[in-house]
Amino acid sequence: MLSFFVNRERVVCSVREMHNKKRTVLNYYTGLSSEGFDVARQLFSDKYNDKNDTLLKIRQSAREIIKENGIRDLDNKSFNDSIKRKLDVTNLSTPFFDFADTWLKQMIEKKGFDWSKKIGTAINKVREFDPNTTFELINKNYYNKFVEWMEGKGHAKNTIGSIIKDFRRVLNAATEAGVNKNMAFKSFKILEEDVISIYLSETEIERIYGLAITPELVKSVLVEAKVNDKVIKRKFTNMRKKINALERARKIFLIGCWTGLRVGNYKKIDPDIQIVGDFLFAIANKGGGKLKIPLHRMVRDILKDGWPAEMAEQKINDQIKDLGQLTGINENFIYYLTVGGKRKEFVSAKYELITTHTARRSFASNMLLRGIPKQYIMAVTGHKTEREFNKYTAAVQKDMLTSKLADYDVWK
Repeated sequence: MLSFFVNRERVVCSVREMHNKKRTVLNYYTGLSSEGFDVARQLFSDKYNDKNDTLLKIRQSAREIIKENGIRDLDNKSFNDSIKRKLDVTNLSTPFFDFADTWLKQMIEKKGFDWSKKIGTAINKVREFDPNTTFELINKNYYNKFVEWMEGKGHAKNTIGSIIKDFRRVLNAATEAGVNKNMAFKSFKILEEDVISIYLSETEIERIYGLAITPELVKSVLVEAKVNDKVIKRKFTNMRKKINALERARKIFLIGCWTGLRVGNYKKIDPDIQIVGDFLFAIANKGGGKLKIPLHRMVRDILKDGWPAEMAEQKINDQIKDLGQLTGINENFIYYLTVGGKRKEFVSAKYELITTHTARRSFASNMLLRGIPKQYIMAVTGHKTEREFNKYTAAVQKDMLTSKLADYDVWK
């Protein structure tokens, strides 16, 4: 008996036979979503004629395979392989990962691992959610359930938005390659909320610059640290290596604080060509023209020993948090994030929130505090609109407004 049934919102072709009290069941997942499918009629509504055409091909192929081989000589794998060989496979039943995994390998070779790793994370999240995903299944209902699943995993709203963004990037690539013809993904909303927008003041940057990093300081501050009300004990078996890592991360971070460049740009800097006198010549961060960025005195001092050696971004993030702690940048910072679908309040020491991106944000914020026109700063940061720039520098602009408020005599 050949019939179609619905499992996990997709249509499955099933062949069943009882022989000598032994039941044989062969199932083929069609890759068709169950939207519009009538189990009683074993057909989709007239609105989905393309799906009905696919059902007809699958039904005919299955019957031919059973006739040619006999159901008792088939197992589920051979049954599925035979149907796939017989079918003129179209986008409706093309597994998403057949394309995604191959495309990711191409991107790693073309653009490098750092650029591609977020794409890989998104693909793996889709695989974890539904390893049988096909292009045809990726519709609004799929999107809603995928987001709900990620919220159930406790992911933050911005993390979910980042995964959806990279998921869409893969689907765009599949569409351009002619593999995908399902345009439902174009309506997928990229969730986002205001990020934790800390910046370091010039005074705090100066403290990091002038910090004398000694074994005694590292031992007294970092060996037994309190993080989120938990005491964490750390061992530094090679103190010289730890101090060297802190020194290197400090140089990279301070260059970011006074040039506004992304950490990724450092890999492209050729100091012999791009540093002329007291200026750094660099390409604007988001597709703009070449910039002539003045070298701050801290940067000039750092470059006396040459351009700092390359360092993985995650390692920089780890070290500069330690630098912030060593420097005493530890006042409490309150922020809000949507995690697991719920808005929550968090309190962290400020140093725990320092990342490589804090350097760029500090550059923009401190230039604003200096009274430098926004358009000059945006030329370096790469923001296309003032609205984007205002969101990026929201923390410092709020500080500027509240400080002005204190000048009024209402408080006296």
